Amino acid sequence: MSQHAIRPRQLALVALAAMLAVTIAWPANIPAASAITVQGEQSLRTEVNELTVERATQPLAVDETRPMLAWQVAAEKRGVLQSAYQVWVASSPSLLNAGRPDLWDSGKVESEESTGIPYTGGKLEAGQRAWFKVRIWDQSGGVSPWSAPSWWEAGLGTEGWQGGWIAGPPAPTQVTLADAQWIWTSGTVAGAGVPAGDAYFRRGFSLPADREVTSARIVVTADDRFALHVNGTEVAATSPGADWQSSQVVDITNLVSSGENQLAIGATNSSPGFSGLIAKLVVDFAVGEPTVIVTDSSWSSAATLATGWTEANYDDSGWSAAAELGSYGVSPWGNGVSLPAESFGFAGSRWIWTPGSTSGTNDLPAGTGCFRKTLSLPADRTITSATLAIAADDSFVATVNGTKIGGTPRGAQWDAGQFYDVTDGLAAGQNLLAIRATNATVGYAGLIAKLQVEFDDGEPLTVITDGSWLATADDPASCTSLDFDDSEWSPASELGTYGMAPWGSRVLLPKEEPAPLLRTDFRARAGLSSARLYVAGAGFQVAHLNGAPVSDNVMEPATSDYDDRILYVAYDVTDRVKAGDNALGFELGRGFFGLTTPNVWNMHTTAPWHNEPRVLAQLELTYRDGSTQVVKTGPGWRTVAGPTRSDSVYAGETYDARLEQPGWATAGFDDAAWTAAPVVAAPQGKLEPQVQQPIKVMDSIDAVEVTEPTPGVYLVDFGQTVSGWVELRGKAPAGQKVTMAYGQQLSGDGRINLEQGYVFGGRFQRDEYVFRGEGEERWQARFSQKSFRYVEVEGLDSAPPLNMLVAKEVRTSADVTGNFESSEPTLNQIHSMVVRSLEHHMLGIPAVDAMYEKIGWTADGHLNTAGFASNFDAHNFLAKWLDDIADTQTPDGGIGDIAPTSGWSTPSQAVEWSMAYPIVMWELYTRYGDRRVLEEQFDGVARYLNWELDRVDGDGLAKRGRGDWLPPDSADEDLRLPASAYLYRGLRIGAQAAEALGRDADAERFADRADQLRTDFNDAFLDLDAGLYRTPSDNGYRQTSNALALEFGLVPDDARAAVADALAQDVRSRANHLNTGTLGTAVLLPALTHGGHEDLALAVASQRTYPSWGFWLENGADTLWETWTVTDPRQGRPSGHDHYLFGSVEPWFFEQLAGIRPIEPGYRRVVVEPLVSDDLTWVRATVGTVRGDVSVDWEQNATGSSGTLVVPGNATAELRIAIPEGYELTERGKPVGKIAGVTQLAPGVFEVGAGSYSFEVAPSRR
Repeated sequence: MSQHAIRPRQLALVALAAMLAVTIAWPANIPAASAITVQGEQSLRTEVNELTVERATQPLAVDETRPMLAWQVAAEKRGVLQSAYQVWVASSPSLLNAGRPDLWDSGKVESEESTGIPYTGGKLEAGQRAWFKVRIWDQSGGVSPWSAPSWWEAGLGTEGWQGGWIAGPPAPTQVTLADAQWIWTSGTVAGAGVPAGDAYFRRGFSLPADREVTSARIVVTADDRFALHVNGTEVAATSPGADWQSSQVVDITNLVSSGENQLAIGATNSSPGFSGLIAKLVVDFAVGEPTVIVTDSSWSSAATLATGWTEANYDDSGWSAAAELGSYGVSPWGNGVSLPAESFGFAGSRWIWTPGSTSGTNDLPAGTGCFRKTLSLPADRTITSATLAIAADDSFVATVNGTKIGGTPRGAQWDAGQFYDVTDGLAAGQNLLAIRATNATVGYAGLIAKLQVEFDDGEPLTVITDGSWLATADDPASCTSLDFDDSEWSPASELGTYGMAPWGSRVLLPKEEPAPLLRTDFRARAGLSSARLYVAGAGFQVAHLNGAPVSDNVMEPATSDYDDRILYVAYDVTDRVKAGDNALGFELGRGFFGLTTPNVWNMHTTAPWHNEPRVLAQLELTYRDGSTQVVKTGPGWRTVAGPTRSDSVYAGETYDARLEQPGWATAGFDDAAWTAAPVVAAPQGKLEPQVQQPIKVMDSIDAVEVTEPTPGVYLVDFGQTVSGWVELRGKAPAGQKVTMAYGQQLSGDGRINLEQGYVFGGRFQRDEYVFRGEGEERWQARFSQKSFRYVEVEGLDSAPPLNMLVAKEVRTSADVTGNFESSEPTLNQIHSMVVRSLEHHMLGIPAVDAMYEKIGWTADGHLNTAGFASNFDAHNFLAKWLDDIADTQTPDGGIGDIAPTSGWSTPSQAVEWSMAYPIVMWELYTRYGDRRVLEEQFDGVARYLNWELDRVDGDGLAKRGRGDWLPPDSADEDLRLPASAYLYRGLRIGAQAAEALGRDADAERFADRADQLRTDFNDAFLDLDAGLYRTPSDNGYRQTSNALALEFGLVPDDARAAVADALAQDVRSRANHLNTGTLGTAVLLPALTHGGHEDLALAVASQRTYPSWGFWLENGADTLWETWTVTDPRQGRPSGHDHYLFGSVEPWFFEQLAGIRPIEPGYRRVVVEPLVSDDLTWVRATVGTVRGDVSVDWEQNATGSSGTLVVPGNATAELRIAIPEGYELTERGKPVGKIAGVTQLAPGVFEVGAGSYSFEVAPSRR
């Protein structure tokens, strides 16, 4: 089903209107949500409907103690306005229906307001349902019937939570030698040699019975040798030929237990000289801090061997305290001990290149070299793991024993190191590592690698890149095969060790952490009345109950600034809980909270809230006898690493179906092998219910073509741009891995283009699935949205059938409430592109750049707030983002560039960006009538405006800005002009908001500052003689400078016509093309239209050549692009082909072409001024408002013009229409004076009351 479909309620009312209409022919796609058509002038009933609480229908969690109620009015009589209302609220439907509103009876309240009505009744208990209904009185005193009942439920607030936050298996504490002491037998002097001989050391420790051990690891080494015993069992010893620098990290988890335990270490000094022992034990628990034991004087020592000395019950009371020789790092050992298993990376490896290459040379030729290393593995040792890390400047392809294992991911940079598990690729005897490395252009070049092979006993084998590798610059085709003869090759040139310039220590090796599963069992009694599951997540969560997800929501809850607010969601699970045994479980995704993928915004490091994903949940069971039961997260929950082996909002997801645990969320599942879920610290933010709509899979799209651009690589084309992911359907043997890389565009070689410079580590927009091998398998991601048209598939034995991958559209599930169509096909195509692009970026926030960034850039968001509001039920979506913006505010008042933020670019250095704070606040007030948003945000906005005023320059102008981002040209501009224009706009909003709130002093102050800024702005930039705005930096006329001045009201009244005409002249000089970037595009067409050049605005919008929206269409676009060109070198990557930045044209469609715009907040009074002409012969549009739908369908015809207009109940429209000389406005032949609900205010201006109308501008009969 198309997601642009009108809501069922609207369809029903359209049908009713059609049945009742006498002469009205309803235009296509124009719904009448709240207006019932007149039949003659007969008075019919009034209905109150569409009841909402906090602008949501029957919400399950409302924490506001005074939630806002709203309703709509539908009347068969035209012109109905509400004059009073009455609200009843009761604790049960029976009380409500019996007329006993025990929670609140508002009484008859004289008011025209039908939205934002605060509940002022009794306080609700957590989880309590309140039932309510409404009736209204019209302006004539007539009273409506009571509405059908509706309800809301109170949430848990901040005090109703009983459980604790829990997380997945804790990552083992890193084992190092920090804080450990070198020790030897009693009497040994630090810095002095000791005789050759043996020494014996013991240390007892106790582990509590009430804490579950999750891991116990010890690192140990000795100068010269050691043997380690745990509770009498020898577990490790110095390997033959190893020295003190080779430590061992030993996992002794299975050897320790609650109660008393014993470490015993024998050490040997082989010859007179320095000698010492150093060790550190770390025992991690499911909950709480680890136990740490280091070598120090608390250890007992002896110089002579005694029988049974390794046993736990041995009496060492006669032993002496060990002598401390100094902490780790002391001479003569320094920091020379290596930790093989804990710090695997490139340490010790050398950068190498082809023979003859010189270190530090930045003019090495472009080309590909081949590098080979033969190694021998013993037959008498079992390989337990083998890990290979590789990086190359610029790229590589690696093989093990002739089999390709991987290479630099497409689009990745040189610093994207890669890990490979090559355990299965190695065998006893001779093995071959062969790597092709490519230097793409003349400059620095290098290859670095490290292989570490672990065995079931003894020391690991480590192979590094160095001069022992053989290399050639010739790159023969078969150089990676086992039988290739490399005897004539030369040793590779060593360029230097890891850490050297120019590469430093910048190679990033991916961190892969599985998504945890968490579960608990519980019993429910018979007689259940209701069950509510409340879940707060830091990161994403998927809740399961009795084996199935509790909803189809994804990527939930929405991202926020977790230091300020954490969102929770509520689910009605009454039908899912059964009498008897039940199980509740969660799978956790990282989201931004636990993001580990390196990125330029430092979300993975500097965000103060960054941590491992965690969940807080509470299941409230209410029984018919009034008793309750609570199941909550906390002690007693179990956890394990799940089959989602990694997830990243940028990199994608890896899922290994072989690791699934069937039935893990069902009662009776055996979780003995799981560990106790740790109870972890709560994020700092306040818990709040998520009021905005959840993110869901909204549509499915089939593939249209599969090609093979290179052998074994299959390109699946979906024929349209998608935001979401794919569902994989297929069969394969167990262990077969398929990779799916997502891209919007193709490179010249026919493969997807994943070049970008924001996300590091090599992996980007790529999912991986490992088959279970049992029949047909289905899988789709849940934690990482991608933007794509193409999916590149690798790992299959043959080309996938068309139905193997199905694309899934994913977005915030706000209803589509607006529609626009016209006689100009290009405009309709642009509108469709805008709506699709806005949809694709509705991911809990206006997530700018659905492919590359996915963050809430403030400029993009505020430039498109009106577009969101015109097309979607977007109030709660936008209000939540306004909270995110407010949460970026610094103590002195500054606002961040992105919201939510990690702290990056906070405060913003651009007024045009951070002015989103007052702009979004004001849009919510004017478009939705949300007065509370003014009350809650005004003080913060005022602080922000004062912060900006404190930073103006000596000319009184704003000096911080980015200017008109991404115009067609790159001409210099004086950034003070657009920055000051936006500061003026913000000050005007500040004055208007203060006036609306009755804060007269603030209103006067901001108005005065705005007036002064207007004077300073015109003194600095207005050339009155030329009728234009310019600066010394300008290289020619700037459309943006002049359009901003016109639309923001900066132009003196006597100069407006001249400035508008000059703007029109420049547009004509460019063959009716725009020359604007982000800021100018939002105002250019309105400025031309308001200046009397609507024909020119229409010509610009309808262009099909560069630069224009139509140019994109000519080049195959179906969504908006980031730049006017197909690509733009200023971006340093391919320009995004799914980006809503230039969607700011959308308000012009609705407000100037269809002419629908609010006069009073919440569309209580609305202008309808359709713009039709010889160039645009018809236009139709619908805007969903808080009062219902405003719709217009107007066309020009041979005798004049005609159209239909729908005005919702409790609203009044001002119809403005051209009435030529000798013509008049009529309905069904009746002139204005006889049309019910219509009053002429001025020539061509008519007041139109609620109802549906069919008008005609026809020759006057008088």
